[in-house]
Amino acid sequence: ELLQLAWAAASLEELGEDGTFFDAIEEEVILQLGQFKASRAGDVDRSWGFIEDMLGVVWTYHFAGRLSAKLLLSARTVLRHIGSVLDDDSAGHSTSTTSDAGKVNGQSFTKDLGFERTPRVELKLPDRLVLLKPPGWEVFDQHMKFQLLWWVQVVLGSRWPILEDPACSHGFLHRLDVPSSGLILAAKTYKAYYDLRVQLSAGHIVRDYIVLCHGWVSSVLTEIAAPVYLREKLPTAAGGRGKPSRSEE
Repeated sequence: ELLQLAWAAASLEELGEDGTFFDAIEEEVILQLGQFKASRAGDVDRSWGFIEDMLGVVWTYHFAGRLSAKLLLSARTVLRHIGSVLDDDSAGHSTSTTSDAGKVNGQSFTKDLGFERTPRVELKLPDRLVLLKPPGWEVFDQHMKFQLLWWVQVVLGSRWPILEDPACSHGFLHRLDVPSSGLILAAKTYKAYYDLRVQLSAGHIVRDYIVLCHGWVSSVLTEIAAPVYLREKLPTAAGGRGKPSRSEE
């Protein structure tokens, strides 16, 4: 409910223009974050809705230009704690790759597939990675034969429990369309995953895109703002109704 109220305030200028409504929601969110308790994975499993709502509130406040340092710190502290709880619970648990993960159509991942089609690690930190996804590779949804998840499991020889957890997107912070190429952030731990999720929601992670367009785009166009409507099994529609979205230069 708090997330829906925040969305409403962000969408309707007259509802949130004086800041009073935003302040009231923020006060309640910080209160609920302070009261949240989780000491084992079972507590987290029962709180997925709360976790996603809190991340949604952080994103909405950032979108509206009203994300305070206090709200961000409260959300980040709680979500990093949740990640630590999950890491502690999974410590010592071994993971195994599936029998088909090492090969695609009989071809080993370790075989040279050509520079343009081989993923690689661009940055390797103790708890997170930056990977380069080539065109033709899918991140983890298993609709295509080349899976970045399988590549991480097999080629990097990784045994991070989060890789086996679809609820946390196998540690991947985001995805790219199969035909596109670009950088992908991936977490090795749950704590790193939720830390990155908060940064993404707060607008602290900047993504730049190079897009091939048909027709001319005005040189003075620096921002596109339109509601985005996600339709089940249909292409996403822009304009009319949906969640507020904005892309800017």
